[in-house]
Amino acid sequence: MSAEHKLDADAFMRKYLKQPSDATARLVFADWLEETGEPHNAAWAHFIRLKIEADRHPLHGPTRHEIDRHAGQYAVYIRARLTVPAKLFVGYPKSLLQLLPAENVTVRLANFEVPCGVRDLIPESVARENLILPLDTQEHALLIAAADPHNLDLLQKLQFILARDVVFVCGEPEDIREAVDRTYPHTEVESADVSYEAPLIGLEDHPESSELSGIFFAAFSQEGCIGFEMTMAPSEGRVTYFDANSSIRSEPLTREAFARLLHHLLSLPPEAEYTENGRRCLDLQIPLLSGRPFPATLERQPRGKGSGWFRLRFRW
Repeated sequence: MSAEHKLDADAFMRKYLKQPSDATARLVFADWLEETGEPHNAAWAHFIRLKIEADRHPLHGPTRHEIDRHAGQYAVYIRARLTVPAKLFVGYPKSLLQLLPAENVTVRLANFEVPCGVRDLIPESVARENLILPLDTQEHALLIAAADPHNLDLLQKLQFILARDVVFVCGEPEDIREAVDRTYPHTEVESADVSYEAPLIGLEDHPESSELSGIFFAAFSQEGCIGFEMTMAPSEGRVTYFDANSSIRSEPLTREAFARLLHHLLSLPPEAEYTENGRRCLDLQIPLLSGRPFPATLERQPRGKGSGWFRLRFRW
C-alpha cells in the first residue's frame, strides 16, 4: 500500500472506530480498497463484502458457513492490522470482525475487567499455561485474547468442551500475563459451577463431579494431549496427561474420583472389546451433558494386575 493510500486507510479506521456498527461505511471502504488496484486490498474488499453477506443468514446455517469459509480464503492475504482497547472490541465484536479477520485484531488489556461469569469459564491454570484471557460471551460465542491466535488445536478443544463457538483475537503475551494476574488474583480454586460440558451424565450430583470435570477440562485444553492415565496406589492417587510420545504433566487424584469415573466408564455399553499391547480395551461413546457422544478408548491391565490403573485415550 502506498503512503497516500495508507493515510487514507488510517483515516477511515479512525472515523470508523467512532461508529463501528456502520455497515454502509464498510461497503464504501471496500469499494475504495478495490479501486486502489492492489491485490491485498482487493482481498480485503472481498472479505468485507462476504462477511456482511454472511450476516444475512442464520448463524449456524450451511449458507453462512460456506460464505464464511469463502471469506477465510481471502483473509490470509490481508496485511492490515488493528489494535483497539479490549472494551471497544467487546462492545462491537461483530462489526469489527466484519472489517478484519480475528487474528488481525489485537486487543489492549490495560484496565480491562473480565466479568466473573466469563472468567469462570476458563480455569486459571488453563489461562496461564496457554496465555489466554476470556473477554466476553456474545451470541453463543466466547471471545478470547490469545498470545497465539493461530492455535487451532486449542481453539477446537475449547469449542468442544465449552459447547460454544470460540473466537481468538490477538493479545500481547506480557499484556495477557498481567491481565491474568488481575483477573485471577488468588490461589486457584476450581468452581463447581463452571459451565463447560464433561462426560459426566449420571454423575452431576456427586461430590466428585467438580474434580472430574476439571480433569477433563485440563486434558482437552492442553496442546497435543490425547488422554490421561489414573493410578491409585495405597498412599496416593495420580492423574497423568499424555500426548502421542510421553507424559505432559501429573497431579494428585482422590480415590473417590478414581473409583467414580472407572465405575461410570465400565457402565457404558462398549462398541468393541479387544486386546492391544497386552491391555484390555473398550471402545466407548461417552455421552456428554449436551447429548453429543464423545469417542474414547478405555485401556486396563489384565484382570488382577491393574486394579489401580486405567487409561482413557481420546479418539478425536
